[in-house]
Amino acid sequence: DDPMSSAGYQAMVNQRLKGFMNIFITKQTGDANVLAYYTSGWPSWESDLIVIRHSDVMKGTYTIEHEIGHYFTILHTFNGWECDPWEGPKHGNPLTSAFAPCNSTKPPFNSVTAELADGSNSTTAGDFFTDTPADYNLGLGWNDCSYSGGARDKNGVLLNPDEKNIMGYFSQCPDYYFSNQQKAAIQADLTARKNANPANNRYLNTTLTPELQEVGEASALFPVNGGASNGLSGVSLEWLAGPGAKSYIVRIDRFTSFKFQPKYYYVNSPEVTLDFNLNNNAKYYWQVYPYNEYNTCSSWGDIFSFTAGVATATSEIPGVETVAVESNPMSAGTELTLLLALQEDPGLSLEVSDLTGRVLHQVSALPVHTGEQRLATGWEPTHPGIYLVTLRSAKGILTERLVVR
Repeated sequence: DDPMSSAGYQAMVNQRLKGFMNIFITKQTGDANVLAYYTSGWPSWESDLIVIRHSDVMKGTYTIEHEIGHYFTILHTFNGWECDPWEGPKHGNPLTSAFAPCNSTKPPFNSVTAELADGSNSTTAGDFFTDTPADYNLGLGWNDCSYSGGARDKNGVLLNPDEKNIMGYFSQCPDYYFSNQQKAAIQADLTARKNANPANNRYLNTTLTPELQEVGEASALFPVNGGASNGLSGVSLEWLAGPGAKSYIVRIDRFTSFKFQPKYYYVNSPEVTLDFNLNNNAKYYWQVYPYNEYNTCSSWGDIFSFTAGVATATSEIPGVETVAVESNPMSAGTELTLLLALQEDPGLSLEVSDLTGRVLHQVSALPVHTGEQRLATGWEPTHPGIYLVTLRSAKGILTERLVVR
């Protein structure tokens, strides 16, 4: 849903965890021109949360840091100019009004005086800090980190905004920072939040230390690495989740660089259904990036591959009605047992291998009979992983995928 809609807003309020900084990473923000925003729900502070598009959660941006500044009460350096950035022909150059065109974003949202370039009214104008120069939202649309647009205040003095201040809108700067007074205000608000009544929506619990759990890599289940997709539409990718993994980013492409026509998926379970049709006989590559709520700094796992289409290997054995692994997934250290239903004895052999093709167990002639039966294989896996259980006869091959946890 649109986070800015009443339904989206209420959904976030309902999901918000009191006592914590809540950051909602969404597909959209509700406004194509808005990368992220902080909403307080003042005066009850019922929301007190941050919303950011997932496409802006990346290295090299400062969007989250900017919104965290708002979370801790810090205003834009151009407070009062959010709705109407300065333009000479419209606002005058020098500025013709003593007031900014928009109300302050600080409760109770009154009108705000336009800050002067010499800072003489900075405690009652702009963002109310004396160490952040006057800024009339001059960074919006400016394409580098050096402003030279010639804006002048009401006294005719040229503005010299701090392009690197994290609460401005200038881009392309090599680094950004908070001013000393902004840092002090953040610290003061942090202290106030810590000391608030836990029933207060602004309360922040800083005594809890989350247990950081390392995230293990995923292993391909289907398609089997190097195998076939067994279809061209509605194909699902499945993998065995590594320890600690709770969510996943999955990418798939025709090349291992993942720069040709990559598709990305964000899921909370170890499977995803592709929303496009595969090209028959084309080779595809895919990777999984596992993470959890406390550890997002893992890495892309192994690159898996498959060929789009149906596997050419024989997938049935005449006389074999049913074959299944009794417990799948099964635990390491327990014996592999098969459930069979046979119309005749086709002369079966058994082979268990890992995904690299290494044979781990073989039985040249299984002791089977017609009818339903439970067959102990004599093999106990010692390590978790993905294994292939293959039955062979002179007339065909059957393979079952086995998951060992």
